[in-house]
Amino acid sequence: MRVVSLNLNKRLSNKKSATRFLQWLISSKCDLLIAQEPWRKEVKEVQHLEGFMPLGGNHNVYSWVHERYVRPEVRLNDSICLFVRLGYLNLYNIYLSAYSQEERASQINKLKNQIAPHVSSDSAVLISGDFNLAPSDCDGLIDGKPSKFNSSVDRDPYFSLLEMGLSEINNFKAGKEFTIERMIA
Repeated sequence: MRVVSLNLNKRLSNKKSATRFLQWLISSKCDLLIAQEPWRKEVKEVQHLEGFMPLGGNHNVYSWVHERYVRPEVRLNDSICLFVRLGYLNLYNIYLSAYSQEERASQINKLKNQIAPHVSSDSAVLISGDFNLAPSDCDGLIDGKPSKFNSSVDRDPYFSLLEMGLSEINNFKAGKEFTIERMIA
């Protein structure tokens, strides 16, 4: 099964962008799409994606599965976390606050409580989405200086989440970086 996770930055609200996205989606051979920020908050109608069954969610997190699959168990745990069970795989599609370190920390702690039963079982756990978090100081530089967007307030709960036996796919501890540097003109 090919799972695609991406932040659509509310682009499904734009008809032209939605059309181009659907063309890409079909060519990607995607089986399960888990999206963050699919459309603007005020949009109430779910975007139809040809060949895909809507699973549920909201303007923060939403998922679709290819129509050839049986509808999996789906549950919106809260406004930022959509749970999808695919057999032995417990998938969490998340979108953490883009506005507050304290809110992100609280959301990560809630997520830890939600995944705890699955981490300790024989099933697999996949958390994907937009954490709005740069794990190290070198991520998110602004004019060569560390951004104040993140700090130990939200990073410590994130590292605590990883200590539950999860792996960070970007593997920044092994020397790989995903730094974005902004230059203020």
